[in-house]
Amino acid sequence: MAEQSGSRLPLLEPQDMTPAQREVYERFTAPRPNGTRPKGTPYRITLHWPEFTGLWFQTGETLRKQGQLPASLSELVILMAVSHWQCEHAMGTHAMAARNKGLPESIVSAVLRGQRPEGMDAAQAAIHDYCNELQISHKVSAASHDAVLRQFGPFGIVELTAVLGYYTMVAMTLNANSAAD
Repeated sequence: MAEQSGSRLPLLEPQDMTPAQREVYERFTAPRPNGTRPKGTPYRITLHWPEFTGLWFQTGETLRKQGQLPASLSELVILMAVSHWQCEHAMGTHAMAARNKGLPESIVSAVLRGQRPEGMDAAQAAIHDYCNELQISHKVSAASHDAVLRQFGPFGIVELTAVLGYYTMVAMTLNANSAAD
């Protein structure tokens, strides 16, 4: 097992993995359709429990492939989660992804600073307010719920909440296992 700098738990190398760990590892490091090969950092940490990691990876794939939110808005949700948890690695990765997917720089920057962005359209504002309320007060007001429902329907409510929860777990996993105190 190779201890990687930056992680409290050792990140397993392929030659040190059980067959179950290797099977999951090969799934999450396989090239994506766009040719990129994901690093899978949170999955590398949780690979010590391959059954969980396999299910977690499948959840992420479902959110990526079957979600209906436009890519820029999905990245807004992700930024809301990882910035709330101050997960520096994920903040950098997803700030770049958000910009590449068309989220305006003013929105990306404000979210990373923990501020409510100015100049959001109705969909962006609905997502921002819903995520912010759920993360801060652990509830969503009727007004915020209804705004998301109007914009994205019932599927959108489920997807938005699932993406926020998924990336909260990503951020918590990375933060809990970061060697930096």
